[in-house]
Amino acid sequence: MNKENKNAEISARIAEILQYTGDTRNGFAVKLGYERAQTVYDVMNMKSAPSYDFFRRFSTSEYSDTIDLKWLLSGEGSMLRDDHQIQSESLQSTVQQELSGEAAAYYRLYEKKRC
Repeated sequence: MNKENKNAEISARIAEILQYTGDTRNGFAVKLGYERAQTVYDVMNMKSAPSYDFFRRFSTSEYSDTIDLKWLLSGEGSMLRDDHQIQSESLQSTVQQELSGEAAAYYRLYEKKRC
């Protein structure tokens, strides 16, 4: 696989993160500690490859609590870290048990669209 394909895949995974978190590119850049969002725009538009600094910032950001860095780098495994995946599944189970009827159906529809 060539560099361009790898960059495209990482860009797609970043887009998945933004969709999951509801953040904008600018918000993502700020949370990574960039003063300007240009770096994130360049990575997502494949004008430049993500650097060591990009991944270092990601690994020390709040995203690393939820998003698996190995997945971001390689696409292997789940986007969510194992411990967060378990918490998320537990929360979904609890919510679904507490909801009944129409509310539960709306919640399931919401979760289906979110994933």
